Amino acid sequence: MQIHKMTACFGKLNNETLEFHGGLNIVAAPNESGKSTYCAFLRAMLYGIDNSERERAGYKPDKLKYAPWNGAPMAGELLLTHAGADITLRRAAGKNGAPMREFSAVYTDTGVPVPGWNGDNVGEALTGVSRDVFERSAYIAQAGLSIGGSAELERRIASIVSTGEETGSYSEAEARLKAWQRRRHFRQYGEIPALEAELADLEAAQERAGLELADLDAVLARTERVRREIGLLKRRVEDSRRLQRQQVLEKSRRARLGCEAGREALESANRSLSAAEAELAAAGFGGENPAALRAQVEADICRAEELAEAGKKLKGSAIFAAAALLALFIAALALGFLLTPYCFIPAALFLGAAALIFWLSRRAKRRAGAELEALLARYGVSAVPDIGEKFCAYNAAYAGVTEARQAAAAAAAELERRQERQRDLEARLLQELDFSAGDSEAAVLGRRLTAAQAELGALRERRALLEGKLGALGDPLVVRTEMLDKQARREALVAEYDAIELALLTLRDADNELQTRFSPLLARKAGAYLSRLTLGHYGELSVAKDFSMLLRESGGLNMRETAFLSAGTVDQVYLSLRLAICDLALPEAEPCPLILDDALVNFDSARAVAALELLGEIAQKRQVILFACE
Repeated sequence: MQIHKMTACFGKLNNETLEFHGGLNIVAAPNESGKSTYCAFLRAMLYGIDNSERERAGYKPDKLKYAPWNGAPMAGELLLTHAGADITLRRAAGKNGAPMREFSAVYTDTGVPVPGWNGDNVGEALTGVSRDVFERSAYIAQAGLSIGGSAELERRIASIVSTGEETGSYSEAEARLKAWQRRRHFRQYGEIPALEAELADLEAAQERAGLELADLDAVLARTERVRREIGLLKRRVEDSRRLQRQQVLEKSRRARLGCEAGREALESANRSLSAAEAELAAAGFGGENPAALRAQVEADICRAEELAEAGKKLKGSAIFAAAALLALFIAALALGFLLTPYCFIPAALFLGAAALIFWLSRRAKRRAGAELEALLARYGVSAVPDIGEKFCAYNAAYAGVTEARQAAAAAAAELERRQERQRDLEARLLQELDFSAGDSEAAVLGRRLTAAQAELGALRERRALLEGKLGALGDPLVVRTEMLDKQARREALVAEYDAIELALLTLRDADNELQTRFSPLLARKAGAYLSRLTLGHYGELSVAKDFSMLLRESGGLNMRETAFLSAGTVDQVYLSLRLAICDLALPEAEPCPLILDDALVNFDSARAVAALELLGEIAQKRQVILFACE
């Protein structure tokens, strides 16, 4: 097979075309230019897209990873030559949108479909191998030089060194034989241990028959005694529960009566408090604490007394001053008449002064009287002594309110205590009515009754179990026949198990022989390639069944594992192995192309040149397509 051209709407490739020729094709392009995408596209055109894969952490299936960036359906075209005919492969999205589901393969010149090819078998028809073998030989993805074993590759190798029929692999045959073996015996599981257990049960059952019959008689006797005990306990439980309910009801009634009395006392205290508060409100002073008012009241009383005394003093002083001035006025007037008219002037002055003093005295008296009246009005009394009496009455009313409040608070607290006691009592009474708990006679008898009923149930179950076992034992002759049948079946299974063990040993010997025949051939071819790639530094290697390898330096004594080599040398080892597998496992009549994606990225310049020379030689027999970074 030779690839000529491919056009891809795949990932970042937007209907882009890449053409190839026979021999060695080197596609050099920078990173992110689509080289790995072209490789994945070629594999998808040959083997399709697995639409059953699901996304998981750290992994995206090809149907998501390579979904076209332009939003168009995934599709492509591949032009190639196979068996001397030019063929065009096309893939497009299916009717349900499945990527690359629609497939066609036609002869390029005529458009006639290639008979027998479909989307599932076209890859194997062109390359001669399954997808699994193709990915482990001629298809080298980016960072994918390493190789592991698989059942498909085992079958292919077996076909090379034996009859050429790819009908099975050692791993599959070994797994099938081991499954048969485990079905018969695996540790304590399988048909053989099951039969042995059944035989042991039958033998033990015969030995237990006599003991179980005696046990059944004891169970029947105990069952009768427990029945009589249950009847007696039921009557005692009913009587004790009836009495306990009556006691509970009486305690509850007394508690409710106590709460009612407490409520009545609280209502009476609240009525007394209301009356005391009304009396306090009527007493004035705004309901303030008398201790806070006392100083002000005493000061007001003193002030009222001062005002009353000042009024009296002003009245007497005014009369005295006016009388004195009038006397002087009369004296001056008399002198005026007797001596000289100039004495009338002092007389007029004395008269005016007497009038002024009298008027000022009356004004001060009126002010003191107004202030005194305002002070008395503020207290709502008519005399100064009434202030003290009213305050004494208010003090007494305030003390009465305080006492009434204390009494109401005490009544409320007492009611709360009684209600709390009632709640506690009701909780305890509920516990007493729960006849399944507590230490009361009814509870103790109830538990004894429950235990007896449970024992009766267990005895019935035990009786049924014993009767079932005795019934299962059946006729001794029938049991003996069953034992003989099981013993014969066990012997047959043991013989089958031994035969499978022999088959496994034979299969391992055959596989070892196959490896003995194939491994040296694969190692020689891979060693020759490795010597070319490493410029003669390594030339000998051995290949295990799982494709792990040991290699020896030219002229060296010890074999080395690949874990001790550089990344470039490891890539060269695995490239050598893949090239050898291509030579041995892939068909020679119609060699498929060798696809490499950055396979030489870890090679130094000298070994990269050697690898290109080797690939050029291989390209004379099969097309080689190498994608590399610029």
